[in-house]
Formats: sequence, structure tokens, C-alpha cells
Amino acid sequence: MIALVLSPFLGIAQRPSDFSLWTSTQLYYYFNKSNYASFQYQNRFNENASQFDNANLYFIYGHNFNKKNNIEVYYRLRTSYDEDVHTFFCGYNRKIKLKYFNLYGRVALQHNRNYFTSKEDLDQSLTRARFRLRAKYEINKVFATTISAEPMVDLNGPESPNVDRIRYVAQFIIQYNKYQSLTLFYNYQPDIHTFSVPEVNYVLGINYEIVLPSKGKSYKKLFKPDLKSEEGNDSNGKNHADNQ
Repeated sequence: MIALVLSPFLGIAQRPSDFSLWTSTQLYYYFNKSNYASFQYQNRFNENASQFDNANLYFIYGHNFNKKNNIEVYYRLRTSYDEDVHTFFCGYNRKIKLKYFNLYGRVALQHNRNYFTSKEDLDQSLTRARFRLRAKYEINKVFATTISAEPMVDLNGPESPNVDRIRYVAQFIIQYNKYQSLTLFYNYQPDIHTFSVPEVNYVLGINYEIVLPSKGKSYKKLFKPDLKSEEGNDSNGKNHADNQ
């Protein structure tokens, strides 16, 4: 009985694994209360965070229907020494406010292609449906924590649809003022169903986020600790620190 209960965990422990480090900077600009654009630059290091793996550039557009509902699309270019991967993403976010914490649900569709590659075997499409549930607890106006789980469903593999991986993320957020925040996160992602050797990825990351003021005179407030305004607040759980 004990062996039966522990066997899934023992199987994960025996899988090939790697520790990675992700560092990123993200800029937001709000055109108005409903529409915004964002750009994120991210570097990833693998081989126990000792070797550069790839760089990611995100170009994001979002629309807030209200304080609880949001839709977001982005294009991502992931470039490395070996290949370039183009990702197209569309996601719907929903906020549910509870007594002690907030829940954020996200349903998204993601499509990856290796365009413009000289190697035909690299130009393989990958389409995934992603379902994320995140809980956020605000300790105070400065500090907050989140935990989330996100199953990813392969939609165009040989035996699709199937859940090929699940991502678990824990975050600690430091909100310096209404324009700046820092997110520290830990990402645990085991492969569930794969035709290659299943792996487990462990990621430690940091994301610096800055909201560009919509008014020129507000730039002088960028570095003042002031949390009174709602401009730039994460009302729909938007946070790209753990994107992939």
C-alpha cells in the first residue's frame, strides 16, 4: 500500500530534472482604464542556472471589460543559439473576490511555430489549451503572495488531447508604489504525458514591473512610495513573471 501511494512521487524523483533561473523586466502603458499595452524582456538560464538558454520578447495587448473580466493577447519571440520560436497567445481572465483572498481563473489558447528555420524538423507546430487557477492573498498594501496551478493540454499531438504538463507557481510580490513592483517566484513543472523522456523543471525567477505614467507630470512620482492610485494595479491577476 505504501509503495502504491508513493510510486507517483518516486517516479517524478527519478526523472531527469534541471534548475533554471528566469529574469525579466516588464513595461506597462495604460491608454485608458480599459486598454493597455505591455512589453516584457526575459532571459532564461538552465543547466543549474549556469548557462544561457534563451531570450524572450513579449508584445502584449489587454482589454479590461470591468474590474473582474479581462482579455489579453500577446506575441512572443523566443530566440536562442539554435532556433527561434514564435508564440501566439489569447487568454481570458476572471477575478473572484472572496473574504480573505482573491481567486483568478484564466482560460487560454497558445500556438507555437518555428518559422523561418532552415531545418524542416524544427518547424513543428504546437497548440495548447491552458487552464490556470491562482489564489492571491494581500498581506498588506506592500506585500502579497500567490499560488497557482495550470494544467496544459496538448491539442495537436499524436494522442491529443492530453494533459502533457502542469505548472505550479508560488509568488511573493513587493509593491513599491502604484508604478513599480517586484515579483519573486518559484516554478515547479513536471511533464505528465510525453513521447520523449519526461522531465521536471524547477525555476527560480524575478520580475521587475514598471507602469509608465499616462501623464508627463507623474513621472516625478515614479520613485515615491505611494499606493493610493489604482493606475497600474493588478485588478485581473495579470502577471507575466512565470510566462512560457
